[in-house]
Amino acid sequence: MDKKAIIQRQFEKLAQTIVNQGHDGPLLVGIDGIPASGKTTLADKLAPMIEALGRPVVRASIDGYHNPAEVRYKQGKDSPQGYYDDSFNYDALVKTLLRPVSDMTTAPQELPIAAYDYRKDSKVKNRYANFQTGTIMLFDGVMLFRAEINDYWHYRIYVDARYETGFVRGVPRDAGNDEDQMIVGKKYLERYFPGERLYRASSHPLEKADVIIFNDDPETCVIKYTKDTPQ
Repeated sequence: MDKKAIIQRQFEKLAQTIVNQGHDGPLLVGIDGIPASGKTTLADKLAPMIEALGRPVVRASIDGYHNPAEVRYKQGKDSPQGYYDDSFNYDALVKTLLRPVSDMTTAPQELPIAAYDYRKDSKVKNRYANFQTGTIMLFDGVMLFRAEINDYWHYRIYVDARYETGFVRGVPRDAGNDEDQMIVGKKYLERYFPGERLYRASSHPLEKADVIIFNDDPETCVIKYTKDTPQ
């Protein structure tokens, strides 16, 4: 079996593991990791595999719950503490999505899956998804296992990658031209990554994960830890 087939098979097994989680009501899966570790790519890969197993999937992201720029940068645009403290509106995420989904019984609900568009720096309207008791929500983003929201996840995946890898992937993705790349690169080095270190030191996300996937190289991406069978 070649590498691609092996990687495909391990994610099919992960999808089956997620489906097999016993829970009454929608299942909330948090997919955490540093910027550009591959969280969104993983969630997008798992979604059709889970749907093929007969479960409806909702995709959402912490990116839909940024604070306005004036809040995000009130401690300075390059502040690691500001990244950790002010990036996201956890109150809105809990109030409009996580708590209502967690409290669902049997009746389907239409719920908002985003509140703010950080690219336009404006509120989001009419971005809803249908939740049923069998729905699995794959929710990706940075700093998901912190105290404000950690208890809402029924299953936790951490996509691990070196900071160097996140830098190489993330800066070209987030920047539009060479000048922007310099600005974005500075933000990765002075704000995002030091802020992620604050998060790791305070929340210990790898210790909370049910699964850790090492994704430094998508061609050799591997599940290196599961809570049931630690490596």
